[in-house]
Amino acid sequence: MEPSESQSSSNIGGDLAKDNKFKHRGQIVLRMTNFKEFSEGCGPKYVLSDPVEFINGLPWRIKIKRTGKGTHIGFFVLCDGDKSDAVWTCHATFLCKILSCQKSGECFGQLKGRHVFNALEFNRGWPRFIKFDELMDPTKGLYDEKADAVTFKVELITKKPIGMW
Repeated sequence: MEPSESQSSSNIGGDLAKDNKFKHRGQIVLRMTNFKEFSEGCGPKYVLSDPVEFINGLPWRIKIKRTGKGTHIGFFVLCDGDKSDAVWTCHATFLCKILSCQKSGECFGQLKGRHVFNALEFNRGWPRFIKFDELMDPTKGLYDEKADAVTFKVELITKKPIGMW
């Protein structure tokens, strides 16, 4: 199966202006629809946020994947940098979370990571971020049953890439 791409991605103002491809921080939001189908293994194996979000000149995405024999959500930060040039690196710190569909500002997870991204190690995250049954539990408020959607968010801070330009 081919990967699916999301319906939405967002960013916020100031240093994070969408037209500033060289900002040092940003956020990526992926509102993943048709989530029940995905959770049951009927949809794509993974979903990428689209369009990419440029931070420090590099294209970044969220990747959500079914893992653990289909029991878990894998949540990854992906740097779509130049894979043909193996000498670049970019240090990044990121915070991954699932936003509540019931209470504005509330979220689940908030797992923080740090990684040196490059052409060979271009993604980082958690293959077992949360179990599907926990995520879809109505008492958690993460799965919007009416919209059949879950909203994932990454806050990302990067240092200037080395070995590019």
